[in-house]
Amino acid sequence: MQADEGSLRLITKVIIEKGFIDIPAEGTSMFPLIGQGDICRFVSCETSMLKRGDVVLFLAPSGPFVAHRYYKTLTEGNRTLYMFKGDTNISFDEPIVREQIIGRLEFVRKAKRTIYTARLAANLWSFLILFFPWSSQLLRVHLIRKGRLQS
Repeated sequence: MQADEGSLRLITKVIIEKGFIDIPAEGTSMFPLIGQGDICRFVSCETSMLKRGDVVLFLAPSGPFVAHRYYKTLTEGNRTLYMFKGDTNISFDEPIVREQIIGRLEFVRKAKRTIYTARLAANLWSFLILFFPWSSQLLRVHLIRKGRLQS
C-alpha cells in the first residue's frame, strides 16, 4: 500500500487509540504465512522489544507500507538502523530508522483460520526462514511456477 506522512500519522494514531490496526495484505513477499487479502493485525511495539523473526509493519524509504521479518539492528555512526526481509525475497530491504516502524504482527486471519505469531507453528516457520536462508529461494521458485510471481 503506497503511503505518505498523513497515512503514516493516521495508522499510528489508530494503533495508539485502539491498541491495534487490521490491514489487508497485498503481494507475495511473506508467502505462505501471509497471502494476498489475508487480514493482518498489527499492535504497537517498542524497538527494544523486537525479537529476531518478528514480522513488523513499517514505512519503506520508497513509500509503501511493508510488513517483513526483522533480522537485525545495525549501528552506523550515531544512527540505529533496522534490517528486514520478506520471506520470499532474496535480499534485505533498505535499512530503516525507528520512526518508520509502525507495529508488530500479532496474527494473520486467513479464510478458514487465524495464525497467531506467538504460537508454535508461526515460531517454527520463523526459525526455518531465519536459519535456512535457501528456503526463500525455494519459496520464490514455487511462486514463479504457480504464476503468482514474475522472475
